Amino acid sequence: MDEWGIKVSEAALAKYRSLPKKGKPQGRESTVLAAFLVSTSSQDLQVVAIGTGTKCLGQAQLSEYGGIVNDSHAEVIARRGLLKFLYCNIEDLILGGHSAELGVRENVGNIIEWDNNKEKFRVSQTINFHLYISQLPCGDASLFLQSIDSNIDHDSVAFRMLPCKNDTTTSAINESVACDDLSLSDENLADFGLESHSNKHHEEIQSYGSEKNEKKIDACVANEEASASYNTRICQKGCDAMVCLTSSCNKYHGTKDENIYNKEVSGIVRRKPGRGDRTLSMSCSDKISVWNVLGFQGSLLSGLFCEPLYLSSITVSLSQHVLESSLQVKSEEYFKEKSQQCADFLRQALCERLFLSSQKVAFPFRLNRPSFHVVPCPSKELSMQVNDGKALACGYSIVWNTSGLHEVILGTTGRKQGTLKRAPLSSATEPSISRKGLMRLFVLIQSQLSPDEDFYQYSYLELKRRYAPYTLSKRLILSSPPFDKWSAKPAHLQCFFISKEFDSHGYGKYVGHYSSSSIPNEPQRVL
Repeated sequence: MDEWGIKVSEAALAKYRSLPKKGKPQGRESTVLAAFLVSTSSQDLQVVAIGTGTKCLGQAQLSEYGGIVNDSHAEVIARRGLLKFLYCNIEDLILGGHSAELGVRENVGNIIEWDNNKEKFRVSQTINFHLYISQLPCGDASLFLQSIDSNIDHDSVAFRMLPCKNDTTTSAINESVACDDLSLSDENLADFGLESHSNKHHEEIQSYGSEKNEKKIDACVANEEASASYNTRICQKGCDAMVCLTSSCNKYHGTKDENIYNKEVSGIVRRKPGRGDRTLSMSCSDKISVWNVLGFQGSLLSGLFCEPLYLSSITVSLSQHVLESSLQVKSEEYFKEKSQQCADFLRQALCERLFLSSQKVAFPFRLNRPSFHVVPCPSKELSMQVNDGKALACGYSIVWNTSGLHEVILGTTGRKQGTLKRAPLSSATEPSISRKGLMRLFVLIQSQLSPDEDFYQYSYLELKRRYAPYTLSKRLILSSPPFDKWSAKPAHLQCFFISKEFDSHGYGKYVGHYSSSSIPNEPQRVL
């Protein structure tokens, strides 16, 4: 067995089992668990954030006020819990360790340091981050189970991998995307990163604030707003990016429901399924892939840290189906073989398929290559079985971290458990890990670092765009196949503000902990 993977999974499962029953599956229900852990140079492990859940909001439920959680899948919830953990560590450092009133905490120690030269924060060099997931992430990584069930030849077109890192020839690239029916010419080979870390991209990042590039940004936002009624991206020729209605556009953009199109094709991006109402959230496989280039810290924290934060390892539990098969043949070697195949599949789905695109980004961004570990799956409570007709998906998501955070979110509404129908839009129902909640933590910290600047004047979208290298690098990644089919959320859903007056009532006195039941409703303000 994989010793490191077992060590990670046991730590994550032990922490999950120590949590109260509130929000956990009951009866025939099951859910997915994700956990972020930190290790030191001595390989001591500690869980710092946990998330559970399987639900996702449809596009009709999305809010322009930023106070709900759109994606309640375990990996996304756990990451948001981790981001709040990082904000709390930064606040502790700013306050000189005198933030004991932040709530009930576990003794992790502050992993954040201040870099005097760069005048930004950094994670201690002895710290590594690790991710555990109790089953294969939805999207590209989950195709591994289909390959086992149907005995599909991995050399077939359906499972054709992207070119290896040493193969950047025209034929290899064309062959790798043949299943997506994308034709490549000499002039658009650059879309695949053949201008690796060229001076052009470095100069573009350095001149990001120029008038020319600002016009590009405004045009991009205008395109996003124009596409809001379609909830799709717009291709370069102005056609609907999901259903091309313009005969002059020679690119295949898929069907209106890309989850129907080529379910077994490996390498393409996918949206999470919805019950009737389509979602705008990309699969967890796609999101983790982007984390492996841009870092899991996101755009706001990129402006506070010296460098991106990357994962050192990803551990995934193999499905019960495979484990039962290994027991049927009574061979431990069978399970080892499938585990290695799964690890290779994960490496491709969560990392290597972005190799070519990652060559466009400039320092400090890069393609991160974590180690992959596969372990036996835990109890049925934490493993969603597709073929189990008796299983029910738990509708709640738990978010927990060592900084005193412990909330239960109803995945079908994106609000905290216990939300009353008579006051569904109350600020007290908003999870602290929502966009608005994390934005508030960022603004509070920035206001302490730069007291002469009023950060409350900026919208969420404007704050995200302040760190130019991250913003431009993400656009470079999402402009290259197959990630050019990434479904960007409309700009009007990111143009909300937070109220300075609201924070003065005590909400922002401490970053890590607050009692939402004792604060007034925040005035909603959008552009």
